[in-house]
Order: sequence, then structure tokens, then C-alpha cells
Amino acid sequence: MAIRTRIKDGKKRFEVYVNGFNARGTRVQRKRTNIESLRKAEVIEWGEDGCFVAFGTLLSNCLAAAKKLRAEGINVGVINARFVKPLDEELVRDLALTHALLVTVEENVVMGGAGSAVIESLERQGCTVQVLQLGLPDRFIEQGDPAVQLASVGLDAEGIAQSIRTRLAAMAAGKVAQRS
Repeated sequence: MAIRTRIKDGKKRFEVYVNGFNARGTRVQRKRTNIESLRKAEVIEWGEDGCFVAFGTLLSNCLAAAKKLRAEGINVGVINARFVKPLDEELVRDLALTHALLVTVEENVVMGGAGSAVIESLERQGCTVQVLQLGLPDRFIEQGDPAVQLASVGLDAEGIAQSIRTRLAAMAAGKVAQRS
């Protein structure tokens, strides 16, 4: 990310250039003149049955998982959280109020990661919702092809889709304890 200051018509303007990849995996450079928009998560798809809150590189896997699930009749939304800090707490609250299940997905260790920040935010705001945290296990993972590594820990599209199928089935059967 690069921020450039320009003076135009006697007014100071900020131009923010964001380099990276879009949700489809294509490299992009976007120019934004509203720096505040960077603090907000990006709603890519809104769902009814649950919602993926993707942090970082696993956004494309979440989109692919959501597509698989929609084909099965499970309507799952996808949010590009963009940043852990600052976390878009307003959107997190809105998601909790409109979904039975939030699924945080990150290429980081789950314990103390982005999903934990989402849960802490929900607790502060007094929101009760099921949260499934998907991320790396707290153990050594052998070096290798990244796609193979992600699949081995259930973070490929199929693994992510299977995790949500399992959790939704457990919720429907009443086998998941509710947070209070």
C-alpha cells in the first residue's frame, strides 16, 4: 500500500494505492481517494445460512467453498475482512445479528489469531452467535507445495466447505453448545 498526498484546488487530498490480489486471484492495483474505506471490510457476497469472514490469502478458497455450498442449497456469504487491526467491528456485529454461524478463515494459527479477535469483538458488543474458527493447527507443518499443505489441514475449498457442512449439521441436531 502506498499513500500519496496531493494538493489540488488548494485542498490536501490523500491517494491510496492498494497492490495485491482481488477475490478472483488476479493481481490488481487500485487507487482510492477515501482512506477511511480501507478500515472497512468488503462484503463480497451476502448469505443467509452462514458467513465466511476471510482474512488474507484464503479469500479465494472461501469463494470456491461458498460456490460449492450454494450448489448444495446452503447459502453462505463471504466477507473480505482485509485487516485484523483495525477490525470492522460494526460489520462483525451486523453479521452476528443476521447469521446463525460465522466462520473465520485465516492462514494463521487459530489460537490468538483473527478469529479470536472476532470473538473478542462479539463479546465486547454482547452478541451471541456460533463462531467456527478455521486456520492452521498449533503444530509443525512439513514444507511442501502450499496447495497440498492447505488441503492437509482442511483449508482448501473442499475442506472449508466440509467444515461448514459438519458444523451446520451439528447445529441442526442440537449437538453444539450455545455461547451465553
